Amino acid sequence: MAIMAGVVEMLLQSHEEYIELLPALPKEWINGSFKGLVARGNFVMDAEWADGHATRVTVTSRNAGEFRLTYAGVSAAKVFDEAGKTVAVNSEKDDQIHFHTNQGDAYELVW
Repeated sequence: MAIMAGVVEMLLQSHEEYIELLPALPKEWINGSFKGLVARGNFVMDAEWADGHATRVTVTSRNAGEFRLTYAGVSAAKVFDEAGKTVAVNSEKDDQIHFHTNQGDAYELVW
């Protein structure tokens, strides 16, 4: 179990105010994905990356609330709701965004 917990921590951390995406991605994992990791705030996350950089993240909100993500260059990502409509995102820094979610809805971040 400890090994799996360590792997999850390399892919997703949610100990602070923001959920941190791919905080300790090994150089050898240049391309990859994960599905179904649950972060603080009861957000279920799936992610894909290529060349060591995130390309797509899906967030499903189990509870309504503010989703807060930190990742290098995340402010350049486009965020869409389930209907494909653009979601208004707030950003104080290039590497941090947040937006309101509705219970049960999924959101997609695309770079």
